[in-house]
Parts: sequence; structure tokens; C-alpha cells
Amino acid sequence: MHSKTRSLILAALFAALTAIGAFLKIPLGALSLTLQFFFTAMAGVLLGPRWGAASQAVYVALGLAGLPVFTMGGGLGYVFQPSFGFLLGLIPAAWVIGRLAGEGTQARRIVPACLAGLGVLYLVGLPYMYLILNVYLDKGLSIWYVVRAGMLIYLPGDFLKIAVTTLLARPLKRALSHSEAYLTALSHKMVQSCGKGGIRMQYEEKRVRPEAAHHVILEGRESLTVSGVEEVESFDETTIVMSTSKGSLVVRGEDLHIEKLSLDGGDLKVEGSVDSLTYEDDAGDRGGFFARLFR
Repeated sequence: MHSKTRSLILAALFAALTAIGAFLKIPLGALSLTLQFFFTAMAGVLLGPRWGAASQAVYVALGLAGLPVFTMGGGLGYVFQPSFGFLLGLIPAAWVIGRLAGEGTQARRIVPACLAGLGVLYLVGLPYMYLILNVYLDKGLSIWYVVRAGMLIYLPGDFLKIAVTTLLARPLKRALSHSEAYLTALSHKMVQSCGKGGIRMQYEEKRVRPEAAHHVILEGRESLTVSGVEEVESFDETTIVMSTSKGSLVVRGEDLHIEKLSLDGGDLKVEGSVDSLTYEDDAGDRGGFFARLFR
């Protein structure tokens, strides 16, 4: 699947999840917590700064267009709600979280990123809330009252959302990378396995090109980049088997997951703890794609 198409689909998904999160309420003492910031944080962690922020921008735009995706409805008139600043803050919050978290899934990356994003959310939301309450609605409320009512009482719930985001970041990111690798490998295999006809002929003509250069770069045993990859034969958390222009390469380790896979360009990036790299001579047919995938 093309990476841009995949990102568009995921951005739309997280826009919908954020809308749903506005109506999912978890009782916490005298308060009820919504899950909007949780999905915003997950969007930043899983989609990165650009697409994470885009997903939240789509959510806010849909609400302003009149769809009832905000807690109290929707429409342009919602800009006069004291809480609208927090909706605007979701956009830069997702960008900051995605920027600081990067490709990492460790708690030391996710927690500070989410805390920074939460800070941005309140930096946008609290002043907006203060202005609407005191300038537009003429309530005459103090800054301390706004800070307490708009932030302090919600912080325990926010910290809980960050904790859950941190726990889910690694398995969800691994699942996304594995699904992308699986779909890419499967699509190439299906085209390659087509019967005689135009599709196979076009594919074979496309594949007639000089042998791709093969390079292996291992950074600190935690990041592996391989070029000249022709096919990913099988992969799981401990073993990845790939065909390269110089033979079959077997990568073994722990918590292995494919971060990037481009068979058109022959590039593959693996994250995790790498224990060994082994080249094996091709010894005939290893079986079909699904046989290799699930062996």
C-alpha cells in the first residue's frame, strides 16, 4: 500500500476516533473524562507530526462545518464556547507529540512527548477560555479560577491517558509496521504470481533493471537498514528472512519490527534488538508465500 494512501486512511481514522472520544466518558470522582486527548496523543505517536496534526485538523474542520462531533454539537458558532480553545489546541499538541516521540516507542520518549503536547494543549486552551468567559461572556472570573476549573482538576485523568498511551505505543506501532510490510509483500507477490497476460508482462518488464546495490547499515544494534532487498520472505519478532541481490539474509534478535519497506526501491529498515545477521545460499524453492510467512 502506498505510504501516502495509508497515512490518509489512518489520519481519517484518528479524526473519527477523536470525534468518538468526545462522547466516551469515564467517571473519575466528581468528573467525567473524555478520550479526545488520548486519541490525539496516539495520533501523534503513531502517525508522526504531520499526519497526526492533520487528523486533528480534519476533526476540528468537520465540527466547524456543522457536523455534531464536538461535545456540545458543532458549527461555526462553537468558536464562542469557552472550551473551543482546547479543540484548537489538539492540532499543535498532536504535532508536538509526534515530533518529540519520533520513531521511538520507549517510555523515555513517549512520556515527555505527551507531557509537552499536553502543555501545548493547555497553553492554547486556557487563554482562550479566559477570554471567552471574561471578554465575550463578561463573567469576571480570576485567572486562578480558570486554571483550576480548566486544567488542575483534569490533570489526574490526563496523566492516566498518557500512561495508557505509553503502554500501547509499542504494540500498536509494531502492528502497523507489520501490516504495512505484509500488504506490500503480498501485493508484489500477487502481481508476480499472475498468469500469462498483460499484468505479468508489465511487471516483468518493470523488474528488468540493473541489479540493485546491496548495503547493510547497523546502528548500535537497534536500527538496521538494508538496501538491495528483493522480497521479504517471512518476519516475526525474532526472525526476519529477506531475499537480497546478494542472497538470502536472515536477521535474528528480539522485538524486531519493520519500520519501512519499499520493494520498488529495495529498501528496508528494521528496529529492535539485533543479535545476528546471516547470509544463506538460495537452496531451491522455499515454498509459497503463505507457507514462508507462517512457518
